[in-house]
Amino acid sequence: MDPSHLSQSLPDYVKVRCFQLKPASTVEAGNSLFPADLTEALAGSTRGIDQSTGSLIAADGQCPSLVFAISLDLVWDEFHLHCAIYRALYNMNVVKKLKTKSLPAEVLYQLASTGKINEAIKQFCLKENTQALAVISLSPDSSDPSFDQLCERIASLPQAPDSLVENVVELPLSEIHCALGTSDKRSTISKVFKLSSIECGAQDFSSVISMRLALKDIEN
Repeated sequence: MDPSHLSQSLPDYVKVRCFQLKPASTVEAGNSLFPADLTEALAGSTRGIDQSTGSLIAADGQCPSLVFAISLDLVWDEFHLHCAIYRALYNMNVVKKLKTKSLPAEVLYQLASTGKINEAIKQFCLKENTQALAVISLSPDSSDPSFDQLCERIASLPQAPDSLVENVVELPLSEIHCALGTSDKRSTISKVFKLSSIECGAQDFSSVISMRLALKDIEN
């Protein structure tokens, strides 16, 4: 599906940049690819999750930052990502009601096929071994420097002392589906989204994902 029309429907202040990390050969299981302070900043949308409600609370007890990062492991393409952002903003600005407790959480929820908030957040939140991620800003404040600062930190990870990242490549939005290898990613998404073999093999896989997300709204 062509995401260009939907992209034009998003507010001008929405920013997205995608990155793919190549871990160093010395990385062991359980090691985080991100320094602790960067992990906290990138996971601003998912830290402090209230497991009973799925609400997100920033470290200072205030509303969570509108600049956050997500894992691209289960994001099929640009259209999938833009749909989630559009639906989250639509629910906030038009419906005036979110399915979750915050706008960042709403984006994660809208990416998932599940109607369970906690499960959706776990599927798309940043993890210590995430190698493909998107940094997203939904902040209307044009003076907020945090988006550019986070992106610069990610891009410079290979130069950081004791870095576990060998290389960082910025991905065009149109190449999200290639982040982990198209066939492997299709298989992984099909399993998580519980798609049939026919759906998994569909030529227009983007439409299959969109249909599943639409059915989630009907069922929930």
